[in-house]
Amino acid sequence: MLRFFSRSRALLPLMAVFVSLLVSAQAWAQTNGQLSVEVSDENQLPLNAALVELSSAALIGGTQKRETNDLGVAEFTQLPPGQYKVIVSRDNFGSSTITGIVVTINRTTRQSVTLNSSGEVVDVVAKQKAVDTSSTTRGEVLTKAFLQKIPTGRSYQTATQLAAGVQAGSGGNPNMAGGATNENTYMLDGANITDPVTGTFSNNFNFDAIQQIEVLLGGYMPEYGVSIGGIVNLVTDSGTNNLEFDTSVYYVNGTLGPKEDERLSADGFAIAPTLFDSQLQQTQIAAKVSGPVVRDKAWFIISYQNDRSLQSLAGIPQARDYHGNYVLAKLTYQPTPEHRFAVFVQSDPTSIDNGLQGSPFIKGEAQERQVQGGVVSNTRWQWFLSPDVNLDTAFLAQKSFIEVNGVPCTHNRNREWNQCAPGVLENTVDFETPGRSGSFGAFSQVAYGNYYFDDRSRYTASSKLQVVSVEDPLGGTHDLKFGVEGTQTVWDQVQGYSGNTIYQDLNESTFDPQTLQNFLLYELTGPIKFRTTGSEYNVYAQDSWKPVNNLTLNYGSRLDYFVMRNDLGDPTVGGLLLGPRLFAAWDPFGTQKTKIATGFGRFNDTGRLAVASYTSSAGLGQKLYLGEFFGNFLNSQSQTYFVSPKQNLDTAFEGIGAPRVDELILTLEREVVEDFALFSSMSGKYTRFGYEQDELNLVYDSDGSAVIGSRFAQDQLSYGRLRTPLLALRNYFQWDLGFRKVESRRWAASATYTFTRSVGTSQQALTGTFLNDAQTFYNYGLFLTDLRHSVKAFGYWDIPNDPNTTTLGLIVVAYDGFPLDRRYYSEQFDGYSTRVVPRGTYVRFNPNWQVSLNVTQRIDVRKGQLALDFEARNLFNNRAPEIPFTSFISTQNRLSTAIRQDPLAFQFGVQYSF
Repeated sequence: MLRFFSRSRALLPLMAVFVSLLVSAQAWAQTNGQLSVEVSDENQLPLNAALVELSSAALIGGTQKRETNDLGVAEFTQLPPGQYKVIVSRDNFGSSTITGIVVTINRTTRQSVTLNSSGEVVDVVAKQKAVDTSSTTRGEVLTKAFLQKIPTGRSYQTATQLAAGVQAGSGGNPNMAGGATNENTYMLDGANITDPVTGTFSNNFNFDAIQQIEVLLGGYMPEYGVSIGGIVNLVTDSGTNNLEFDTSVYYVNGTLGPKEDERLSADGFAIAPTLFDSQLQQTQIAAKVSGPVVRDKAWFIISYQNDRSLQSLAGIPQARDYHGNYVLAKLTYQPTPEHRFAVFVQSDPTSIDNGLQGSPFIKGEAQERQVQGGVVSNTRWQWFLSPDVNLDTAFLAQKSFIEVNGVPCTHNRNREWNQCAPGVLENTVDFETPGRSGSFGAFSQVAYGNYYFDDRSRYTASSKLQVVSVEDPLGGTHDLKFGVEGTQTVWDQVQGYSGNTIYQDLNESTFDPQTLQNFLLYELTGPIKFRTTGSEYNVYAQDSWKPVNNLTLNYGSRLDYFVMRNDLGDPTVGGLLLGPRLFAAWDPFGTQKTKIATGFGRFNDTGRLAVASYTSSAGLGQKLYLGEFFGNFLNSQSQTYFVSPKQNLDTAFEGIGAPRVDELILTLEREVVEDFALFSSMSGKYTRFGYEQDELNLVYDSDGSAVIGSRFAQDQLSYGRLRTPLLALRNYFQWDLGFRKVESRRWAASATYTFTRSVGTSQQALTGTFLNDAQTFYNYGLFLTDLRHSVKAFGYWDIPNDPNTTTLGLIVVAYDGFPLDRRYYSEQFDGYSTRVVPRGTYVRFNPNWQVSLNVTQRIDVRKGQLALDFEARNLFNNRAPEIPFTSFISTQNRLSTAIRQDPLAFQFGVQYSF
């Protein structure tokens, strides 16, 4: 410790820079790894002053050299992920060369080296450790080499779901470790790129540009920021001294496989639609080039991917047309050994035509188009003040947009979409003509009817100081990190309806066009426009202390100050949050084959702009007219006539807080044979003070089935209030039991059985759980994330058939069906909105399982390598219900599934690289 303070005078200018960033910084997660080389003699005594030379194709700037300290240890920090070679030598001793050392993000790879006093020269091929005895995190690190050998569908969202405790959610956003789909954090090269409004992922990019994917579910340190779900950290390639090129073409077809007819109950009742005329076709064209600008000084990478897919559900004439273009460019420059700079730019403009796939009764002119995308740019400077001290500083600017309106018209007569009228220019969008929404077999027609324009911005800056190998007078060493963080977010939105009017078309006799009736559905006040903003400032400190060689204590804390404002600039949510964490990992036998890890951590949620906008003043004032006809179907007066004011009347509770999660973990791991480890991991996550609303105006009867009065007005208007009540909670328990086989002898695999228990009142923010006081008792129960039992297994085998290689990859997933509610028809709501049994206890869907496999044949050609790939997704076509499209049938108390997930699909691809 004295040594650290003696050199701290040289750091005074650095500390000044560091402190100056406190007011405007946003730190990022790890994108690099660390290598600890431990050198001893043949008697296992530490050797100091041994020279350790490190080299790798992934390491810009050439070879790094260190001398071991008095403990015989040389530390290398901020290493890009990849394979490394180490040469260790010392006077009067021999030398040792170790190749194949794998460094992964957010991990310290420990390599033991023995030098012989006889002067012997030894060459060794490193083995991956089956057990990381110093890590306390829960999750997975997936390398590029591994991802290329298993059937992930070339999607990082699919790859993320391989981690135990990650469940498929909606729109590619999973539930992670019991959290909601919008409570995860997504990072690209360590920079936070999570959508600031929704809390979901915001970017797509070339799958081949991914170097590693880190999936964190718990036990991680304060530097990773705020997240009460999970963290997905994507690290991209940086290039090497060699010019490399990669290009590929993939085709996916979901219509070649066998189709399923209607699923029928025992008495012939249809409980799911036919799939015979559904379709899925996708093409993907990608290219990547990387190499040196100046050898050992500057490297670049440029990647591009074009995704095009056509997908339609049963009987829908217009296929959903997805067209995405993903571009990434990155430059890494190290002019001197002390300074490294990196700049990347990412863009993903995307269009989605014919997004309405829930009904076949939609004419082309009433279909929806969504255009989205944006630009992310990040500039990073790493300053290596000494072998043990470095400073990381970065600035990120992110701008994304979403535009939703009608599909532009076309003169292309080969498309059955929206034909332009004579004299109308191509790609015209009608923002004036009101749409006509169809029901009871009537077509939606004339125009789409509404529009939505959305811009989202994030500006972040950060600085992180790392000091490693600080000797403690009491024994052992410390790896210290200090960081300051901050972020500014902005959400601009315009939305409205064409002609400020909506019409309803319906058949009085279902599916009989002779009984078609037209109704005025809504009159609206006009478009609304608003801006919501947020600010966040944070500071953290953490330490990884090894008091003895086989014990690691990871502890630290972060302080988060945040405020989010509505469209009037008034603070809606905010506060000062403390997040202490203490975790320990112990190798009881000191052999690097056994680990016992445990600890506690608090993780806070600083909110999303969508939560802040709850109290925004702008609203769509509207009148609802449905006519007496609807009295035959609905027993609520509010469904036949309704008036809503233009100004939003929702408020925020004066003492509003912020959600938090307290986590306890216990992990046991043991390498039982070489490269093969068994593990058992338990985690309890307790979420409290979720964002929720209660009702201020409406008064319900004793069972919550009807409104019997109003507190402040007689027009039965609903006035919500944003709160963070203690009863807005989740209790999540996860137990994993499995094995891990690290790569050796041409194969690798992992399998995990997971037991989960997920109960509470609020699965995600603003669920409306407390709007109806009489229903509070029934709102505590099982969540959709309570799958109870699940199994995930994946792996690959490289079959040696020199000079070429054939790889077989496999993913097997099995899980319980998710629990569902039972609700009954009430006066206040149109549908089954009043519970009669606690949440999730009425019924559970049948278990589901899926198998996906791929076969890849690699062929060496004159220059480079050719890879032929075949992948079968969900080989046996087992289909699980899509949660948002599952409901009870009104009169028969039956489950109805409109959409089922993941049909059998085949992928064919060819890839060339040199």
